[in-house]
Amino acid sequence: MKSKLIKEMKQNGYIETSSDGSMFRLLKPSENDFSLGFLIGKAGKENLISIQWGVVHTPMWELQQEVENLKELNLQFLLFSNSVHLGFKANINETSLEAKAVLMSLQSRIEFMESQENIILEDTSNSLASFITPTVFSYDKHLLNEGMAHYYGLLFKHLRSGISVQEINLHIKTLLASGISERSPPIYKMHLLSSYVGS
Repeated sequence: MKSKLIKEMKQNGYIETSSDGSMFRLLKPSENDFSLGFLIGKAGKENLISIQWGVVHTPMWELQQEVENLKELNLQFLLFSNSVHLGFKANINETSLEAKAVLMSLQSRIEFMESQENIILEDTSNSLASFITPTVFSYDKHLLNEGMAHYYGLLFKHLRSGISVQEINLHIKTLLASGISERSPPIYKMHLLSSYVGS
């Protein structure tokens, strides 16, 4: 079923950029730094396949890997994402009603992304500049998501004009005041970014 999904995406113009065996990443070729993308892979220990769609910013992805020392892992792919399908069994019968429903959901999402591409990418760019989650991905107001929006926004600004350690620390202070934990992933990543910028 996974191969059928990948084939469907390739037929719609997406190209496979990398795979680690259980996770497949596909991008729509773009003339600018932003691209639409899909992530297909196993979710959890129940041998379920999950599909996510979202936005990729290639220079940010490369900077993030450098900051977090993840060059060999390519773990972070989609900046912001939503689920196309939360999970279905990997050994699902490709002719079953469930399989057809998954393919329909995927095709519907591809059509939505195609028709709204410019709006999605512009919203993402503006949101990164404002350190907020793009409207289309604002499905959860959890503090961790808000924290990651600050982190991604700082990466985005660093690529465009540079940032200082003081500015990063101000964002950390603001997030801690909002109630996010010092041990949370966004704060940890911002400390890594601070070390990277200050080195």
